[in-house]
Amino acid sequence: MNRLMRMIKIWRTKRELKHFCDANGIQMYEDQMLVANGLCISEFGYLLRYISEGALDAFGDLHAVASQRAHLLAVIDAELVQPVLREEQSLGIGHETAVYNMRNLRGIVDTIYQYCALLDAA
Repeated sequence: MNRLMRMIKIWRTKRELKHFCDANGIQMYEDQMLVANGLCISEFGYLLRYISEGALDAFGDLHAVASQRAHLLAVIDAELVQPVLREEQSLGIGHETAVYNMRNLRGIVDTIYQYCALLDAA
């Protein structure tokens, strides 16, 4: 009976993951998340490196990103209230674009956290 219950749980988790991925615009390739919220996450690696102070420099290890969620979101939120964002200052991009990029990164980090939580529930 335990085996049957475990199989049901695995099937349910896979179904929930599929639904979550569809609802959040997630696309995977060989267990690597390439797109979240319809955004190519590798394009946000430079911002991840900045807000994690170099601890994370890519999205290759989703669980590492998920485990740092609270810290990452706190840094993003602190950055968003600055009159001039670091990306804006460093790269000379417009304020609206820098804010948009930070908000997108926030959404990506949240999506990765939720995705990992579903994986860990299996």
